[in-house]
Amino acid sequence: MSTIIGLLLLSCFLSTNIYGQEANELLAISWVKEGQSVKSGKFLFNVIRIENKSQSPLSLSLQLAAPEGSRLVTQVPDSLQIAAGTTKSVPVRLMTSKESVVDFSYQLIATASCNNRRVESSTSYTIEAERNFKLVFDSRAYAFQPDQETIEIGYTTQNEGNVPEHATIRFHPSEELALVETKQENEIDIPAYTQWSQKLKLKLKSWYRNKPLENSTVRVLVKNNETETEQLLYISKLENEYDNFSSSPKQAGNTVEYRMLASEDGNIQSIASAQGETALNEGKLIYGAHLSDFQSEIDSTFLTQNYFDLYYQTEHESFGLGTSSVSGLNQLMKRNSLFADKSVEIGSYNQIRLFGNKSINRQDYGLAAGHQLTFSGLKTRTNIGYNQDRETEATTYQLDQTTELRRQWISARYHINYENENNKLDGQEQTFLQDIDLSGLYLDKKLQFTFNNRIAKTSSDLSNQFNSDTQLNLNYLINQSGTAWSFLYSSGFQSTYTADASTWSRSRLYRSQFAFPIAARMNMYSGLQLNTLDQSSNLTSDLKGNSYGAFSSVQYHTQKFRGRAYAEIGQMHLKDGNSKLQYYLSTNADYSLSSQSQFSANVRYGNLTTLKQLETKSNQLEMRMGLTQALPGHNNSFSLMAYYKKEADQTSSPLSLKAGIDIWSKNNFNLNTSVSFKSKTGEHQFGLSAVEAKISKHFNPKNNDKLYCDYQLLFFKDDNGNNIADENEERIAGIKAILTPEAGNNRASRITALTLVSAQNGLIKYKNLPCGQYKIKYYPMVDLNGYYNFDESEFSTPLRSDNMQQIAFSKAAKIVGSITLTRSNFSSMGDISVENIRVTATSKLGKTYSALTDKFGNYMIYLPQNQTYTLTLNDIFGSKFQIKRNNSQVDCSQATEVKFDFEVSEKKRNINFGK
Repeated sequence: MSTIIGLLLLSCFLSTNIYGQEANELLAISWVKEGQSVKSGKFLFNVIRIENKSQSPLSLSLQLAAPEGSRLVTQVPDSLQIAAGTTKSVPVRLMTSKESVVDFSYQLIATASCNNRRVESSTSYTIEAERNFKLVFDSRAYAFQPDQETIEIGYTTQNEGNVPEHATIRFHPSEELALVETKQENEIDIPAYTQWSQKLKLKLKSWYRNKPLENSTVRVLVKNNETETEQLLYISKLENEYDNFSSSPKQAGNTVEYRMLASEDGNIQSIASAQGETALNEGKLIYGAHLSDFQSEIDSTFLTQNYFDLYYQTEHESFGLGTSSVSGLNQLMKRNSLFADKSVEIGSYNQIRLFGNKSINRQDYGLAAGHQLTFSGLKTRTNIGYNQDRETEATTYQLDQTTELRRQWISARYHINYENENNKLDGQEQTFLQDIDLSGLYLDKKLQFTFNNRIAKTSSDLSNQFNSDTQLNLNYLINQSGTAWSFLYSSGFQSTYTADASTWSRSRLYRSQFAFPIAARMNMYSGLQLNTLDQSSNLTSDLKGNSYGAFSSVQYHTQKFRGRAYAEIGQMHLKDGNSKLQYYLSTNADYSLSSQSQFSANVRYGNLTTLKQLETKSNQLEMRMGLTQALPGHNNSFSLMAYYKKEADQTSSPLSLKAGIDIWSKNNFNLNTSVSFKSKTGEHQFGLSAVEAKISKHFNPKNNDKLYCDYQLLFFKDDNGNNIADENEERIAGIKAILTPEAGNNRASRITALTLVSAQNGLIKYKNLPCGQYKIKYYPMVDLNGYYNFDESEFSTPLRSDNMQQIAFSKAAKIVGSITLTRSNFSSMGDISVENIRVTATSKLGKTYSALTDKFGNYMIYLPQNQTYTLTLNDIFGSKFQIKRNNSQVDCSQATEVKFDFEVSEKKRNINFGK
């Protein structure tokens, strides 16, 4: 175990003759200290005592042996002379090894030699455990760049102690943020004297992408065997900075607003803003200003965020100024730039786009050019960009290409994006993104499929990352009553390789379900699913397993009540033999107490990790309840909400209450205030936790030449057949709509396809769309219990001003019948076919529904119920025939099937028998 470090004085002799005596009768050797404890990499000090028991002086050599990796720093003389009957002390100093094992007993050996005889003595020492584990972030304040959906935050996991650490790291982002490729809770094992560089990736939720971030944070909790620490990261957003082909901000109307939020922990947030637009010549002048201050008494944090925008825009060009900054925590991040945007149409099919931006106070600039070709359902867009950032000495090249093909039965989209950035600090980074989307309808539109494949690859001097996601969705409508089958397959693969670490994981999901009506106003869906996961890393142990289970949901609704119950149960199995039962229950309900009052409730209980994830958490109970009451006046309302959440390992949990009031005046002044209360854990008394107040003034000048419009789609069940969404008629949630700019809509050239799903109120809202011609395609994603849309599910609309379009779904009825043709005995017309004759039903609103007869003269028309129709047979017979009961009224309000036959008779000929 030990190696000899020092050897001093290789010969020894006695001045008197003692060769016949034993060495231990002549010498005694010992250590002053025994069982010492010392830190690794530190000095250990001890003393060797050598006693001459003889009656004559001795001359001897001394050898020291130390553990491997340690280093003796003592200079021992070449020879030791010890007088008779005396004791000599020799100091020893040792530097211990940093790689020494904690709590292991190490030996330090001293050997005294003379006349080929030796005397040994040893002493032991142990290494003390030193714990020094921490997370170090690059900074405490971070900002999203404008139009940036994700940011990466670098941090280092440092173990400067001499023992391995097992730690749990938890990330708790505020509600505006979401974790990307990072679990909320992470367990790591890090060896002694080791540090790892890692990335925390955050995503800005879509709702907040066009809003200022207000007091957004990420709370980081780190716990090891000894300590638990907490850090707070502050997240903000640089507003309205223009990049290559980025959308400029679009505000409708003019608004001045002030808002303040104060919470019990001492945080104070204040916001002042103004935004608006005004017509100017052939275009519009748009402005926006925002100032936000955040102050925390906990750690004396003060952050200021502001932006200002002023730009002019017409149908084919725009130019202006954008500036924004974030300051605080001894940091200042700011951007100031001028930009210009120009589009030119070349012929009927081509469009050229040019863009440029230039920093005001730096030598930064960006250039971009694009081309779009539109021809017969085929659309291609190609953009190239270049950006120079002198401050970071970064140069970026970008290529973006999209090809779309749309036909009656299929639509396809292929998109690639390539970006190459050269940065003096971080080196070169290349990013490649590829998207493939396919969708189609087959079997008389009963079978619908969607397919998506996304590949993302990032290569840099530090790491290589690869992500691949594939999803296939099949939906088949079995019958008209609403019975349907759907299947979902999803797979994902992720890998990351760095100089120190390599990880990869592969997951798959198989899900099959049936949906069917079980009673009036009640439907149900049930199914099975399987998850698999295979994960490997050189830093942690491998994880491999699967989970399988069943799920079911029941939905019921009336004019006042809408409820849903969902249950899921399954079993998880891991490769190491562990298994656990998983379950999840939820229910939610909305009830209209009156036309001006509504109550909502939601309860969830279980693992709160569904079978889509191969992990389990402790049981949780979560409840939300809310009441909304309209107040006298225009759009005035009062709301009250309660929230309760309890973990399985908690003996008691706090209850939160929030009350708010929203008041509007006739001259567009708005006051919105709310007060939040929270009970202390284990107590029934409530304390004030937050106060929020907002006052604003809206100005909406008339503008006959709008550049941007708000557009809404309202889906409803038209029970009375008037094609108008009456107050008592149910709205439809779960209708998927795809909005796409038509060819020639130059203002919307940067919009590809906007896909949204209708909410519980049946609405889909598009805010600040560039005015122009759009195509809209929609279809239900849920069972509508026999309600159908009889209009075209794909239509075009010219958007010139703010507009709401109502789309009715009605119960189906059908008119069936036949044509009876009666011929004259003396006809000279020859054979007349009753095939392919059009029969048209026209509603009182002017809507028409038609069908062609078969070779026997039979026809069948499907149309909305609860209406009266005028039934018309196309007169192809001429003046020599008479159609009885043509243009007759047919009432479909009381029956799902009405029979109506047409009688066509040939007029009798008058024959003159002359003499």
